[in-house]
Amino acid sequence: MRTNLFRTLSCKIKNYFLCLRYPFLKSRNFWSGKFLGYNYTRYEDIPLGWRKAFGKQFLKELKQCLKKNKELKTFRFLEIKEKYGTLRLSCACASRETYEVLHKYEALSEQYCINCGEKAKYVTDGWIEFLCEKCFKRDMLRMNQWRELSPEEESKYLEEHLIKN
Repeated sequence: MRTNLFRTLSCKIKNYFLCLRYPFLKSRNFWSGKFLGYNYTRYEDIPLGWRKAFGKQFLKELKQCLKKNKELKTFRFLEIKEKYGTLRLSCACASRETYEVLHKYEALSEQYCINCGEKAKYVTDGWIEFLCEKCFKRDMLRMNQWRELSPEEESKYLEEHLIKN
């Protein structure tokens, strides 16, 4: 009981200070714009691997751009999600420079593993994800756990999914 209470409080405190530094991360009701508290921030919508790879850099660059264009107090994310293997950052209205920053990091997400933040080497079929070698092999084992792949099958499968530069 105390552990959960402590975890909840420390999460709220961490999110409070994060939102003080980056006010555009505050979670708000989609329709009313009402602030929903510090249990959660929009930063948590970014998958962990991408947060590790370029999350802090993204926040700093976006804040700098918003300050320059006097949008820091008015800018809000409508949606942050992963779609077709890349980061999608949606906002209501912003300057051209702000959209350029958002598009830069959407494109950058293709280069990093969504799970761990390492350099992506493989792309999956079906549900598209850009993955590093370690995560790709782990997912490959999970998908093919019902049968053992021969070394030839494994190397062919890896070659087919390798990102070609």
